[in-house]
Amino acid sequence: MRLAHALPNSLGQLVVRQDIYSQSYFYYTNLGGSVNVPPNGIGPLDPHTKIGGYTLLNARLEWDDIAGSRVHAAAYVKNMLNKQYEVGGNGLGAVIGVDCVILGTPRLAGLEVGLKF
Repeated sequence: MRLAHALPNSLGQLVVRQDIYSQSYFYYTNLGGSVNVPPNGIGPLDPHTKIGGYTLLNARLEWDDIAGSRVHAAAYVKNMLNKQYEVGGNGLGAVIGVDCVILGTPRLAGLEVGLKF
């Protein structure tokens, strides 16, 4: 969602943006998600490569064209709720017996100042 509002007296424009990103589960290897057991009775080669779903909330507040200038400033927060989530992995379970996951970015806040040319 993005809302923009022009400020009075040519002070610029205020923009508020909020977004939600959501993802269901997935397997980070193609060896873990098979559901059909072959005739030999052996199941998937690497069944522990399933990553659970997650939802992230992000927000941004911008002040564009500050006081009629070409300067803009913004503050933002990604992963506002500081959700711990997994974004991928290295599935070596079928080879060496070890699977590992890659964690997503924790809460991140920042400031941005720029000049438009």
